[in-house]
Amino acid sequence: MGIIQKQTLHSIIYSYIGAALGFVTVAIVFAHLLSTEQNGLLNILVSISTLTGTVANFGVNGVTLRLFPLFRNQEKKNHGFLFYPLAITFLGFIIFCILFVIFKQKLIELNIEKSKLLTEYIYFLIPLTFFVAFYNVFDTYARVLYYTTAGIFVKEVLQRILVLIFVVFYFCEKIDFSEFVIGYCVSLSLPTLALMVFLFKKKELNPMPKFSFVDSNIRKEMISVGQFSIITGISGMLVSTLDKIILNQKLGLSDVGIFGIAMYFGSVISIPSRSMLRISSTIIAEA
Repeated sequence: MGIIQKQTLHSIIYSYIGAALGFVTVAIVFAHLLSTEQNGLLNILVSISTLTGTVANFGVNGVTLRLFPLFRNQEKKNHGFLFYPLAITFLGFIIFCILFVIFKQKLIELNIEKSKLLTEYIYFLIPLTFFVAFYNVFDTYARVLYYTTAGIFVKEVLQRILVLIFVVFYFCEKIDFSEFVIGYCVSLSLPTLALMVFLFKKKELNPMPKFSFVDSNIRKEMISVGQFSIITGISGMLVSTLDKIILNQKLGLSDVGIFGIAMYFGSVISIPSRSMLRISSTIIAEA
C-alpha cells in the first residue's frame, strides 16, 4: 500500500471517529442541552477565530507545503525552516491584536443588539486566534514531514473527547455556562500544544534558522508563493466561515446555532477528500 493510500486511510478512520464524537456532541447533546443562542456563540467563536487565525498566517502555510522540499535535510535539521512560519505567524498575531484593540468597541456596538452573548465573550477571540494560527503552522509542518495523521488525531479525536468531557461536567451542573465556554476554548487550543509536544518528541522542533541558506532566488519564491497563498487561504476560509458571520450580523446568534448544527452534517461528506488532500499535496510538492 502506497503512502497516500495508507495515510489517507488512517486519516479517514480518525476523522470518522471524530465525526461520531462530534455527532454525539453537536447534533444530540448541544441541540438539547444548550439554547440556540449558546450554540450560536460556540459556532461564531470558531468561525471568526478560524478566519482570523488563517489571516494571521500570512500565507506561510502555502509556502511550507510548496517549498519545504528545498529545505529538507534531516542532518542539517531542515536548515531551521520552522523559524520562518513561526516568526511570520507571530507577527500576524501581533497585528491582529493591535487591530482587535482598535476595532473592539465597534465590534461590540455591531453585535450588542442581536448577539449580546458574543459581546460578553469577545475577548476569547484573542487566545483562539493565537492557537488556531499556530496549530496551522505545526499541522502543516507535520504534514510535510509525513506525519499527516498527527494533526487529524489531536483535532478530530482528542479535541472532541475533551469537549465531550466538559459537556458532561456542564450537564451534571459541576460547571456553569461561562466555565463551559472556557473549557470549550481550552479544548480548541489543546491540539496546538499536543502537536508541539509530538514534534518535540520526534526531534523535529528545530526553529533555529540558517539565514545563509536562503539566497535571493529562494527568498523571491517564498514571497511569491506566500502572496498567492494569502489569497487562496483566505478565500478558502471565507467559503467555510463567512456564512455564519453574515448570518450573525443579519439575524443573530440563535440562527447561527441552528445553522451550525445543520452544517455539521454537510461537513461529514467531505472527510475522504480532505484526508486525501492532506497527504497528496505534500507528495505532489516533493515531486
